[in-house]
Amino acid sequence: MFEGILAGIDGSHCALDAALWAAAEARTRRLRLQLLHVVPPVPDAERAKAEDRGRDALIDAAQAIEEAFPDSPPRTLLLHGDPGHVLLRETEQVGFGVLGRHGDRLGARARTGSTAYEVAGRIRCPVVVVPEGTAHMRGPVVVGVDGSREAAVALRFAFDAARERHVPLRLIHVVRARAGSVPDTDLRVPDHVRRLSSAVLTSRALADPRVDVAEEALWGSPAQELAALGAHAGLLVVGSHGIGGVHLTLARRFGSVSEQLVHTAPCPLAVVRR
Repeated sequence: MFEGILAGIDGSHCALDAALWAAAEARTRRLRLQLLHVVPPVPDAERAKAEDRGRDALIDAAQAIEEAFPDSPPRTLLLHGDPGHVLLRETEQVGFGVLGRHGDRLGARARTGSTAYEVAGRIRCPVVVVPEGTAHMRGPVVVGVDGSREAAVALRFAFDAARERHVPLRLIHVVRARAGSVPDTDLRVPDHVRRLSSAVLTSRALADPRVDVAEEALWGSPAQELAALGAHAGLLVVGSHGIGGVHLTLARRFGSVSEQLVHTAPCPLAVVRR
């Protein structure tokens, strides 16, 4: 399914965390790992220094990975161009991307304009956004399900991730709370959601029935409830709409739940497109 994993490197601590997470994932999935630094457009007089900084960042990340995983050295790549555009192009070639997310100290405006936000919102293959300091989080795989085709694709990805990690898989359907509404005391996963999830799980479980699967319905804001569960998860997985017309805003291309979780998820977040 994937030809490899590509991790974006910019010299930051969060990018190093993302690279270590990507290295562990590549090792688990037996995929090759590429580390990419993109030198943005700069005046000619500054290009050599910018390239040197990029090479240093790649060397530091590669050394950290080789110390953690001596048998899995990564390939490093230095390219020029707009970081968001180059990361999109190169990630879609290998099929699986990993990016770091800075801590909340940056503020909402800076985070919204981040490369991770741009790439996760536009890419046509799975991308994992790793918040700073979460590279070694352990716990179940949590996936949001709502009966959509996007959720079915996310569930396939989540099942495979749980199987590879030997951890439980939690399927979460959130009944969206409306203003003035009262929580239902007998919440259940709707039949149409259960049917689609069962179809996906049946095909996966036939290949490996050892994955422990639990299904739960919650009441509230989908993004908030999933983020809360992410505090004790090793990976949070959500589906996302495919790219629409060129005039759509990024938020509409992205989907409101996945858009919010890129900013707020307290654990590595996989955004999976169909």
